[in-house]
Amino acid sequence: MIDIVEKIQFGQFDSKNEGFYLVERDAPTPAEKTVTENLSYANGILDFSNITGERFYDQRTITYQFTMPNVSYSERKLVENKVKRLIMAPFDQRLYDSHDKGYYWVGKAKSVKVDDDQANNKLVLSIEFDLYPFAIKNNSSIDNYDDWDTFDFDNDFIQPFSYQIDGKRDLDLM
Repeated sequence: MIDIVEKIQFGQFDSKNEGFYLVERDAPTPAEKTVTENLSYANGILDFSNITGERFYDQRTITYQFTMPNVSYSERKLVENKVKRLIMAPFDQRLYDSHDKGYYWVGKAKSVKVDDDQANNKLVLSIEFDLYPFAIKNNSSIDNYDDWDTFDFDNDFIQPFSYQIDGKRDLDLM
């Protein structure tokens, strides 16, 4: 038996504990939100996407495919029902992926597809997640991050976890 190295955890579902082997991970860049206007009698288009000085993105879709080999028919049916129940129930949960060590994603499962490969006595599980566009640094298991350094030297970015507002704050509305 080959050791399971890659895994995900979402709510009560842990792919390694359930006996699934990760076969494929698809995590493309999310689509950028654009605000453009095509004016008559003007060349090209006007792109207002960067009016605030930063770029914005749609939700990210991450898809996983797992396999569970050497499983009897009756056990495959039990596993299928359990997996669907565990994955589809939570909303706005943390998705931990062993590929993204030290980070997690936040969102929901969009779909769970289970293929029963009767000829090879295996189960093939495909899960599609709808997630916030950016991974979040997992500093610790506690909710108060104020004592932690917010600079991530490995990936060269700052992720503040708290903001202080004294009295009032001016906001630019577009």
